[in-house]
Parts: sequence; structure tokens; C-alpha cells
Amino acid sequence: MKLSLLDGAQQAIAYPGILKDHRRVCDAMEDPTIREFVEKYIAVIAEHAVSAPKGINLKDYRQEVMWRLSKCDTELLSLAREGCANLQECCMSCVPSLPKFDAPAVRPLAVVLGCWVRYIAATFSEEGTGYEHAAEQQWGFLQPLAVALWTGAQNAGYGEKPKDEAAKFLAAAFEENLKETVLEETLATFLVALNLEKVSLALSSMGTGVPGL
Repeated sequence: MKLSLLDGAQQAIAYPGILKDHRRVCDAMEDPTIREFVEKYIAVIAEHAVSAPKGINLKDYRQEVMWRLSKCDTELLSLAREGCANLQECCMSCVPSLPKFDAPAVRPLAVVLGCWVRYIAATFSEEGTGYEHAAEQQWGFLQPLAVALWTGAQNAGYGEKPKDEAAKFLAAAFEENLKETVLEETLATFLVALNLEKVSLALSSMGTGVPGL
């Protein structure tokens, strides 16, 4: 439960936070758009991919996670270290539990992965601030694929999206079978939006469809 919700939420904060020039988790949590997105991410994962141990109230635990994140002074770039392995363990491991071919359920994960792709493919935030990439064992093959995917999003014409590039990137990075999901297409769609809009607007435009949020 902690791995999927708390650790997964930290990954969900890291990449949009870096792209918006935030330095620490607590700083990013003060950003209303990121905070709202993280709350939606946690809600989706809690609904579909987490079973609470006996005696644990999942709603209360979700609130505790949000509180802990708001007090966490961990630097975002440290969370990006070995991002591929962290995302696999904390986020992609939830994919088999998500409803099949369900776009709303997969959108929060697609947003996290899209911000990760943008982080890998460039060396500057949306405000133009430069950053150094954290250590990544898989960098040699991930970076060219991320660049190809981000370039595809930048060059997409009206109604187009880099779905083939998204499929290649995800297949290289992760072990999950994605045939019964719409993650590839949703990731490609988000990246086109991220290229056209600021991070905050792109996050807001990718609504999750979670009841009550």
C-alpha cells in the first residue's frame, strides 16, 4: 500500500514539479495544480490497485499520504534518480489492476509518464531554467527514445499523435503487457497537450473522471 500510494505519489510529483521549477516535494505540494493532480492520482490508484490491510481505513490513509507529502523536504531530482526502476516498481506495477481499455483510469499514470518523457528529452524547465538529469542506468537507450517521442509530439499535426513512438518507448522502458490498456494512446495525447500548453493547463486538461474530484 505504501509503495503504490506514498512512493507512487512521490514519483507523480517529481516530474511535473521539476518541469515547473520546484525543488522539493513540499514546494511542489504548495502548487495548487500539482496538489490537485496528485490527489487524483492517489484516488485512482487507491480505487483500483490497492487493498487496505485489516484495520486500515483507506480514505484516512490517503489523507495521511497527502499530509506527509506536504511536509516532505526530499528534493525532486533525488526522486528522479533511477527513475525507470522507480516508476516500474511504484507506478507501472499497478497497471494489471486497472480496468481494461479504461482511459480515465489510466490518465493519471499517462500524465506522470509524459512529464517523465519531457524531463528526459530536454534539459530545461518550462520556464527555461536548466537542470541536470539524475543518474539513470537505462539512460543510453531511454534518452533517444524519449527524444523521438517528444519530437513526435512537437511535430504532430492537427488530430495527430505520436502513438507509435509512445509504444516503442513504453515497450523499451517497462515489462508490462499494455495490449489491454489505452496507455500508449493516452500518453501520446498528453504529450501533444504538454507541448501546446503549460504544465498546469496540461495537467488540468487531463481530467481523471474520478467521482468526487
